[in-house]
Amino acid sequence: MEYNNKQTIYQQITDYCLRQISSGEWTPGDRIPSTRDLSLRLGVNGRTVIRAYEELEAMGIIYTQRGFGSFTHKDVISRLRELKKDEFARSGLDEFIRLAAKSGFSLEMVVRSLEKRWRELYNTN
Repeated sequence: MEYNNKQTIYQQITDYCLRQISSGEWTPGDRIPSTRDLSLRLGVNGRTVIRAYEELEAMGIIYTQRGFGSFTHKDVISRLRELKKDEFARSGLDEFIRLAAKSGFSLEMVVRSLEKRWRELYNTN
């Protein structure tokens, strides 16, 4: 794995783990490498991998059973889809907000326009 300076190493390891799942290397319900094994494989401090695993647990991607190891959730694929949808929505909203702000729209104008368009599209009052 090649590390970059744009993200912290634990975030890059978190992304690496997500890619392992997305590619099918780590499948739903499977035991994943121990933090020690992964830190040796990636050449990083074990605490860094622990932090990445903690992040994955907080995201609902993996869980740890004391004395047995860490595992991917059985529904990890649907969870990844939800995360991707959230990421897509957030990036779309960020771009929309930047464009509106750059065009001189106030927050109130954006909200009014959004509400009006929503009602037009979905025929709600």
